[in-house]
Amino acid sequence: MNEKLNKIIVDNFGELYAQKYTSEQITSKKIFDPLIGKAIEKKKGIRFHGVIGSGKTMLLVRCVEKLYEKLGIEFSNYVQIYHEQEIYELLRNKKNPAYRRIMIIDDFGSVKIPEWLLSDYEHVYFCIHSRNLILYLSTNLTEGIIQQTYPRTYSRLKEITDGYIVPGKDRRRKETE
Repeated sequence: MNEKLNKIIVDNFGELYAQKYTSEQITSKKIFDPLIGKAIEKKKGIRFHGVIGSGKTMLLVRCVEKLYEKLGIEFSNYVQIYHEQEIYELLRNKKNPAYRRIMIIDDFGSVKIPEWLLSDYEHVYFCIHSRNLILYLSTNLTEGIIQQTYPRTYSRLKEITDGYIVPGKDRRRKETE
């Protein structure tokens, strides 16, 4: 793997995700690689829904890899990667996230947003939507839970992303557990 790309993945997703996995280890890779490629070409966002350990973050890493292949050294000018916790920390500290043409957000809904911060949180997705940014997002939440918990955000997510359910169970657990 390219050293710069490897550093981007390690810095944003962690060491585990810098490893190369075979298609057999991540069965959904075969299903989603063509969809990721088409989404990047069409400049359309993606939402990956699934249980913990189903491979959603690995699919975001595949998006990063494909975007890096396409953008090369311009990658850092066009792509911003956040984990949901980072967005929460920025907002809690009265700071705004950086917005770039392509936004990647891992683990949407993993942080309980307090009522006093909810409008700021919803504003992040309003900005992504209103600025016509491309969003790649992973979440353990179903569409129904997102719609119920974050109704304003949900309507925007539906407009700017296509939702896909990542099949499978928690692949990080050992079979003996």
